[in-house]
Amino acid sequence: MPFKKKPTNPDRVGLSLHKHLTPHVLDKSAALDMNPNEFVNVCLEQCVEGMIAEKDPGPGCPPIVYKYRLQTGKDPQPISQRFNASDYALLRGLDELLYDFNLAKECVQTGKATSAILTPAILELIEKYREQRTHLISQAQLFDKGPVYPAPQLGM
Repeated sequence: MPFKKKPTNPDRVGLSLHKHLTPHVLDKSAALDMNPNEFVNVCLEQCVEGMIAEKDPGPGCPPIVYKYRLQTGKDPQPISQRFNASDYALLRGLDELLYDFNLAKECVQTGKATSAILTPAILELIEKYREQRTHLISQAQLFDKGPVYPAPQLGM
């Protein structure tokens, strides 16, 4: 008999802890008489609220994240520091669009309703993108063939 997966709550995000943190989370949550999941959520809420209050990532990176990124050999600066404000906003907007498009693709593939995702504005955006892409491809193909000079005009 195949194992049936329980339907998931769309408001929940499954995350995992590093293996070495699990005993500490279990110990501290028990000491506080909390469910381990509840304990992790409270800790994360405090961290995120602190970042929002300090407008991080923004003018800087929270010390916890900075230290972690240094330890793991990554650039300690948050992505917001590697881009100017308008590029960062564009990047965030594109991330949201990609999420919506991937969700719409999944809905189409599985036969689920896409009306909430594929609004007329999004469908118009897709159509405009297709037109622009076709134009750019034709321009690139013309460029690849070399310059096209107009035929000489015979004067009368």
